[in-house]
Amino acid sequence: MLTVLTPEEVKAVIVHLSGIYRLVVQVLYGSGLRLAEAHQLRVKDVDFAQRQLAIRHSKGMESRLTMLPETLVEPLQEHLPCVQRQHQQDLE
Repeated sequence: MLTVLTPEEVKAVIVHLSGIYRLVVQVLYGSGLRLAEAHQLRVKDVDFAQRQLAIRHSKGMESRLTMLPETLVEPLQEHLPCVQRQHQQDLE
């Protein structure tokens, strides 16, 4: 049986999350992504100017565009330097 949470229930869950976990859940909920799609997102898939996310090879190997909620623009932009630092460390 599938359970769908109400918007209030989703907010109640998000309030208890922090850091990257909160950001991932907000992207999942706000953009309508599947878990695997969120994990496969790359920096180049985020279009801040058009407020879109490019979802590549999702269910059925189809690609699609979905919205990037305005409320996620700033948190994602703040997260990017962390990703860049981690990438640089990995290269070293």
